[in-house]
Amino acid sequence: MENFGATESKLLGNTVQSYGCPGSGVLEKHACARHFPISNILIVAAPKVNGFDTGFVCYYRGGAQLRQEDLGSLWKHFVLNEIMAHTQSRDIRYWRNKRGQEVDFVLTRARGLPIAIECKWAASGFSPRSLLAFRKQYPDGENFVVANDVDRSFMNRYNGIQVKFVNLDALIAEICPSK
Repeated sequence: MENFGATESKLLGNTVQSYGCPGSGVLEKHACARHFPISNILIVAAPKVNGFDTGFVCYYRGGAQLRQEDLGSLWKHFVLNEIMAHTQSRDIRYWRNKRGQEVDFVLTRARGLPIAIECKWAASGFSPRSLLAFRKQYPDGENFVVANDVDRSFMNRYNGIQVKFVNLDALIAEICPSK
């Protein structure tokens, strides 16, 4: 269920309502647009539809219980819902290149520097590969890993790029300073 393809999304069109619209169903969806200009290694058009509903995930994957491998995907969708709720913005993007390197969410503030956000169920699951590729193209901006198991925020450096590991509350405080 991680990301519905266009065909699956059409098949579920009667039950999947747009997030935030009147009468929306239990499954929330949000199409994340691609981040920033096109280059020779970026995929031109590939929106991602993200949804969050634990019952649907169990049904879709053929079980009655959530599996460990479902938690990362659900965490990412939960983080997206919280970012949208607190920023009151639907202009949340992602970045992916043809090599398969991907940053889960990219936000921009008024000054235009991209904020890169990676979602991991466990902080130990983070690999800087995709973030380093993103920052090679867009060198300035903040970098966050939001993980379920982070109690206190901490910083790590990867090839000169500073990454702040945070829990969800700390991420919201960082990206929505007035909250």
